[in-house]
Amino acid sequence: MKPFNNISPVLLISTVVTIFFLTTTINCEKTQFEKKKAEAIDKMVREFFDSDFLPSLSIGLVQDEKLVYARAYGIADKITGCPATIETIYEMGSVGKVLTSTVLAILNERGVVRIDDPVLKWVPAISNIPEHPEGGPPITLEHLVTHTSGLPANPANVDHLPPYQWKDYSPEQLHEGFKKTELLNPPGKELAYSNLGMGLLGHVLASATGKSYEQVIEDELLLPLGMKDTVIPLREDQKERYSVGYESNESLKEVPYWEYGILAGCGAHRSNVPDLARFLKAQWGIPADHNNPLTENVRSELHRIRWKSEDGETLISLGWFAVLHEGIGTLLVHRGRTPGHGAVVGFIPEKRAGVIVLTNRGGRDANIKIADFAEKLLLEFLSDNES
Repeated sequence: MKPFNNISPVLLISTVVTIFFLTTTINCEKTQFEKKKAEAIDKMVREFFDSDFLPSLSIGLVQDEKLVYARAYGIADKITGCPATIETIYEMGSVGKVLTSTVLAILNERGVVRIDDPVLKWVPAISNIPEHPEGGPPITLEHLVTHTSGLPANPANVDHLPPYQWKDYSPEQLHEGFKKTELLNPPGKELAYSNLGMGLLGHVLASATGKSYEQVIEDELLLPLGMKDTVIPLREDQKERYSVGYESNESLKEVPYWEYGILAGCGAHRSNVPDLARFLKAQWGIPADHNNPLTENVRSELHRIRWKSEDGETLISLGWFAVLHEGIGTLLVHRGRTPGHGAVVGFIPEKRAGVIVLTNRGGRDANIKIADFAEKLLLEFLSDNES
């Protein structure tokens, strides 16, 4: 049975009307999205939402210059009964890592940093990490962004803190933690997904520019693309649109904000469907003017495959995981989760098309489900478009 049985019928009717009005408005703006195709996508989305594990779901499909499809279902706050819309703001978790990697590519083009810079150049305290017993090269920014640095998943000195409640985690604590850190692999050899590594990359970008991580991401990426709803701490005017996060278990217990301190680069941002649609369009050069910091050179750096596992199953570009679809193109995708939210953003550059899926239910299992669904939805959308 779907949760939120305590919500009044009047509120539920209001929710349905709100969603109907929103989606009808969006449908009126579509000029190249045929009714039959929209109905097929609608059916997929409705069935997925009705699979009985999501409080709310906000979805977008992007092609060329437009957000061609957007839907929202469910409740953003089960206490107030506030319905989710496409403007609802969710925690992105690790999807925020691609914001960090994108700014790395932007600053690389300008010569502020280089992708192959050793981390030691920007964070001398990393020399406190002992070399791996098998040796290996110095850790570079490329190792950090491809999760091949050998660094563990999280800092060695946060075990005393609640999970990912690192609000006051400082540069000094980060540097002190290096003394207790052991590399899992020689740099460049194996994939070892690392929040510490991507958080460290955000710290590098801040050090290289003389700004806070939050400010450098805003100045280099968010402001130029008009992503005004992509933030770390919520502004006052956004709080009514924020989706309350719920645990993955059946209790759907409300969970607190995730906070990362100096490691914000590993996934501290919050966003919504329209903003992430702007981010996706930039991946294929929209807007095609000086306002888009993702120049052709930047996009080339971002999308090129940089690491491949020995079995060829795992491919990584600059911050994106890559999945090859024969006859279609390469899906570049990243998923993220927090205790109370899940997010997936992916796109196929060859098709100039992408997908956004956001929900306010956390946990690994729910996140895997929405990632699988996002890929199927995008492929269905493209197959419909070419039928």
